Amino acid sequence: MKTNRPFLNGLLIVVLAIVIGIVLANIFGIVTILISIPLILLITFLVLYFIWAPNNCFACFPEEGYCTIIVEGDSFYDAIIKYKGKILKKDFSVVPFDDPDIINHKKKPHLFFGMYIIPGWPLRKVFKKEVKWTKLGKEGREDRSEILDKFLLMRYLYYVDGSEAETINKVPINIGLNIEAFPINVYNSIFNTKSFPLIMNSKIESAVRNFVRLKSYEDIINCDLEVEILKSIDEVTKDMENIYGVEISKLLVINVEPADERYARATLDKVIQDKRLEAKIVEAEGIAKAKSIETTGAIIRMLSEKTGLSVGEIQKSLKDGSDDSAEKYENCQKLYEKQLAIDGNAYIEIVSPGGSSSGPNNDTLALIIAANKILNQKGNNDNNDSKRKITKAEMDAVIYRK
Repeated sequence: MKTNRPFLNGLLIVVLAIVIGIVLANIFGIVTILISIPLILLITFLVLYFIWAPNNCFACFPEEGYCTIIVEGDSFYDAIIKYKGKILKKDFSVVPFDDPDIINHKKKPHLFFGMYIIPGWPLRKVFKKEVKWTKLGKEGREDRSEILDKFLLMRYLYYVDGSEAETINKVPINIGLNIEAFPINVYNSIFNTKSFPLIMNSKIESAVRNFVRLKSYEDIINCDLEVEILKSIDEVTKDMENIYGVEISKLLVINVEPADERYARATLDKVIQDKRLEAKIVEAEGIAKAKSIETTGAIIRMLSEKTGLSVGEIQKSLKDGSDDSAEKYENCQKLYEKQLAIDGNAYIEIVSPGGSSSGPNNDTLALIIAANKILNQKGNNDNNDSKRKITKAEMDAVIYRK
């Protein structure tokens, strides 16, 4: 009755327009007939466009990004698509408009103001089918079921719910996936299965459970899960393309969490403890670095007092020119040795760990040793007149080998 009611409503309007035209023609003569005929045709077109075609009577409106199936009785007759940049081949696969296999392209349907006239209606009519699928909505998983007369060709995200999949350690976890898929053969996707989203969902869910069964929870959360799951559903992807005419183009992991709330809480606590430990390590390293800088500054100031050079001059001598910093570091050591030898009439060799390599730890250690030697020599040397300070020219000569 649903299919016939729009047809009967439109037919009533057309018949009424014809009757009114005949009555007016009898009253006003031939002139009225000439006016009535175009009006009746206009009314019939308007009924077709606004009442019949939207309800698939006599005609239909193919929708952008969708496929419309025409059946003859209960058998497949033809498929029509309206999708910019795409065209159907004779095997009903969807290909780019510039596909080189032109000989196997189907002719584009002729549309009249966006309307496709169904040849042979009502013997031929638009096919309708119930389609079921699952999507991720605002409230979580949503199971949908609709009777459709147009079938989607565009990419769509289908939700796969892998609830309580058991790991190798028998820990149940919940995995939620969004699968991006679209038909590449309209006949196979519609007629080779009752509802391709359902069979795709079932196959992927089974493959994901098999994947989880071979892994521990720690392995799962620490791996590139999307890549690993794509590998595990490789056979499913091939079956969907070859048998059901559907391509899986992308997989997105929505959530991975233990199904048991206690295990989830324990996992969260462990993550928090690990983060706190990392923060303490970073804080300790920062404190150590600050103390190292503070100690180095104090020692440089002592060396400044001993050598007569300013703190800035000593720092500049150690840091200026990073390309030969290792060589200058070694020269600085020799400078300290020379000063100490002058003060104490002895040659003192300062060796820092790692040879002559530069760095905050070696610099600090060398400065500590040098300062210690200087202070000891100063305490043991009673003849202050025998001491002399190295001039800046001498220091530059040693550091830069002038």
